[in-house]
Amino acid sequence: MSSPLLAMENLRAADNNRLQHLLSETDVAIYTLVKQDRIANELITHLINWLRIKVAQANANGLIIGVSGGVDSATTAALLKRACPIDNRYYFLSCQSVKQDMKDAQLVAQSIGFQLEVVDILPLYASACATIRANPEEDPTPLHLMNLKAMLRMTFLATLANKYGLLIAGTGNRSEMEHAGFFTKRGDGASDIVVMGHFYKGQVIKVARLLGIPERILCRPPTPGLRILPDGTTLTDEAEMGMLYSEIEIATCLLMEFGADLKSLSDAAKGRFPDKADRILDVCKKLAIRSWRNRHKLEPTPVAGHPQSVDPVFNEYPRGFPDADSLTNWSW
Repeated sequence: MSSPLLAMENLRAADNNRLQHLLSETDVAIYTLVKQDRIANELITHLINWLRIKVAQANANGLIIGVSGGVDSATTAALLKRACPIDNRYYFLSCQSVKQDMKDAQLVAQSIGFQLEVVDILPLYASACATIRANPEEDPTPLHLMNLKAMLRMTFLATLANKYGLLIAGTGNRSEMEHAGFFTKRGDGASDIVVMGHFYKGQVIKVARLLGIPERILCRPPTPGLRILPDGTTLTDEAEMGMLYSEIEIATCLLMEFGADLKSLSDAAKGRFPDKADRILDVCKKLAIRSWRNRHKLEPTPVAGHPQSVDPVFNEYPRGFPDADSLTNWSW
């Protein structure tokens, strides 16, 4: 068994019961919400209540979000508006952004009914590039500079979140976060909460339609807005990943069901998707490789254990840091 597929199997097995439970609950709600308004309303109410609980648990004043003009941020913003109508802050953070992105973000704000603040962070980006001695004009598409934009956007949101006592709402979806790792670790991946993180891209669009998001936003090709092409447009998510979101959803479900068993994956792909079995199996392999390469983003931050073999004092406290009274017995 290859290392990427073995890693995928380990990731799947580690939390399989929880994922299967959530998957069944979410999919039952999503796939029937078009026909059953009651279930649809219950789903929306659940997400809104979840947001309110998270804000209350954090003793926060509200939420803050970067609105890109895409369906993910539009859906999240609509839920934020319903959960905390007054105390949220919504930003479009321009950094070499195409004009259509800002127009779409303004369309989202108008349709939902919130005030969108437009901030140009290009000077911040230019200053950072100068500091690290990078020239975007000579090489405008290196990954580290693309990620720099995402990290600066998150830095801006985090600073204001600190100032106003807000939680940062992430806009990722399950298709990007589950195995693909299609996010910037210290950028859009550094939010406090992700309300749509358990929904596949197709499911997000269905929820967005329920929330009244404009059709133009629903049909807009997803893009991270980080790489500007020579014609003035931005590279789409699917072009950058080399996979369609619909393929990612199918492959993710198969990987969750069969893990790293290549024969079972192949048989399932041929049986369920005979017209595109080879392509689906190829996407499964690509996701496994992406998961292996991006495991540092998909797993919790590693923490070194107690150095018991080095310092015997740790043997007295195997479960963590000692209580305050015990500290007086230590030799400093």
